[in-house]
Amino acid sequence: MRKVHKRQIEDLIKLLEQAHQEIKKAVTTQEYGVAMDLLGQCQEGAIGIGNLIEKEEGERFITI
Repeated sequence: MRKVHKRQIEDLIKLLEQAHQEIKKAVTTQEYGVAMDLLGQCQEGAIGIGNLIEKEEGERFITI
């Protein structure tokens, strides 16, 4: 995998970690709509990561 793509994935994972903290806050304060929106964004990000890995490493790569 190219370094630029690896860096993109690392950045996305950091964003997912930040989103998870915000989800915890939203659930604690009973802002379930916010939590659901963030969860949807996390899911889209995870799919994006999977698609990038699949494109670079192939469909049968162990991470996918």
